[in-house]
Amino acid sequence: MGYKYKWYIPDAYLHSRGTGYFTSHEGCAFINETDRDAHVRFTFYFQDREPMTGYTSVVPARRTKHARFDLMENDKGEPVPMNVGYAVVVESDMDMPVQFSHCDTSQPELTFTTTMVPHITLDRED
Repeated sequence: MGYKYKWYIPDAYLHSRGTGYFTSHEGCAFINETDRDAHVRFTFYFQDREPMTGYTSVVPARRTKHARFDLMENDKGEPVPMNVGYAVVVESDMDMPVQFSHCDTSQPELTFTTTMVPHITLDRED
């Protein structure tokens, strides 16, 4: 699989606790306007440990996909760690818009932040 497009999210933190109805979560939203499925992989980087790999997703042709990090497991069955800062590198075989969102429900006044993530096109496929 050739992953030619990359998006970098250098500041992320997944809370384990929440208040009320909502669950704290982070994730990426994708829109695939093409006629073929897009394959996506996620690598999580930390200050004090080796990166975690093996997290993948498929964005079906002509569909949207919301990949929530709190619901992900990698190919070893490991969830994304909570209560620790991390960064995420998102890679895909197709160029498409990526939106990063963070919902923090650890306090009664929940916060929701979101941003579009610019991509980098590689001269090679990784």
